[in-house]
Amino acid sequence: MSLPLRLAAVLLSAETERQLADASARGEIVGAVLVPRGRDATSMRHAADGRFLGWATAIQIASIEPAEIARAFHATGLHTLVAEPNTAAALRPLVNGPVVVSLSRVAAMPRATKQPQATAEPLSQASILGLDHAGRCDVLHVMGQHWWPRGDKMCFGIPPNIIAARKLLGTAEEDAAAIEATCCRVVVIHALEHQEPTVRTLAGSFPRVGFVCIFHGSQNVIVRNPIWAGMQRDFLALSNELPNVWYATPEPTIPWSEFGYRRAVVWPNTLPVRESEELPQIDPPTLLIAGRMDIIKAYPVALLAVGLVNRVRPVRVLTAIKQMEAALDGVAEVAGVQPENLPWLDWDAFHETIRSRVSVTVCPSLTDSFNYVAWDSLSQGRPAVGSQTIRYLPRAWQADPNDPRDVARVVLEILDYYPACSRHAWEVAQALAERQRAAYIDLIRRVSK
Repeated sequence: MSLPLRLAAVLLSAETERQLADASARGEIVGAVLVPRGRDATSMRHAADGRFLGWATAIQIASIEPAEIARAFHATGLHTLVAEPNTAAALRPLVNGPVVVSLSRVAAMPRATKQPQATAEPLSQASILGLDHAGRCDVLHVMGQHWWPRGDKMCFGIPPNIIAARKLLGTAEEDAAAIEATCCRVVVIHALEHQEPTVRTLAGSFPRVGFVCIFHGSQNVIVRNPIWAGMQRDFLALSNELPNVWYATPEPTIPWSEFGYRRAVVWPNTLPVRESEELPQIDPPTLLIAGRMDIIKAYPVALLAVGLVNRVRPVRVLTAIKQMEAALDGVAEVAGVQPENLPWLDWDAFHETIRSRVSVTVCPSLTDSFNYVAWDSLSQGRPAVGSQTIRYLPRAWQADPNDPRDVARVVLEILDYYPACSRHAWEVAQALAERQRAAYIDLIRRVSK
């Protein structure tokens, strides 16, 4: 027996409502209806128990603007949206998933035929974002609650010929059901969210699916958590034992094969790039220090460096540091700067801030597996000053992370030749994104064989 399709609907005609109700009576659909605020409950046939036409959960939305509908739809985790033709046309450019206008299109979609071991409510944390119209994907990214807000970033920039979806971490049974239902070829487990015994069980149950277990940090931070080193050891051993398990980190410099680990690989973070545009110079120049609060980020040296820059030419300083500690205020006072402390921003807002307010990002990390903040800056056409550990930066933009004078020197050199450096930031970002996408395709092909 086929499982019901999980879909959402919005702004329906009476005829479409009737068709959906009939499909529900046949057990063909479940899901949600997006109900605009202020819409009369009786005319919408919205029952007191929160069900709509007996088949869907009613979700109130703020307005009928396409952007609001798309936002609410993505939040449901459902993968198909039913709408009237005019609404569907406006939604298709905004929605990550199929938007259909007819029940015949819905009925034609293939469905899973085996009941999974564990089912979840359509709007539960087990929802999956990014599936194709058949509810399937090539790569299923599994991530915990801590990493979920970064999921768009991690799955963005993936080549369009690979269908990638992301799922909030569930129990072993829930994730097994998702693997079966989506028919994925590769499962990527971020941040070692599942323990080794769970991955062993999943890999044994799905021998034709490749499992990639990622530790996102650098080797130099693995001692921060007392269990990380042991987990890495266990997953490396498992990758040698089971032919469909792989261990990965973003660091390209660790020679795992020389230690005998044949399926330990470099995970290529995939990256979006905006179209190149001529960005205005900001007067006075504005320097950004951003990232999570961590000793490896060398924030004291960065603050001292911008203080030295400010002695040569006036600059503004912005900080966007998650859980910023008061101790940094003392360093800023010593350096003679008064940073404007920005709130922790979502990805889109952060990029807009970089484009509109930042000249140079300063991130001289002591160690890093990749460093997204520097990448964020380059991708918006703004240069970044880092250290040798941020390997994709031009060598001329790498400074000694223990020497504020060296960091200040590089910042001043960039400001002296700013238009050319801004263009070069775009070029570096584009080249890096292309390399990472090619590496991603190669890795998925390798893992899915």
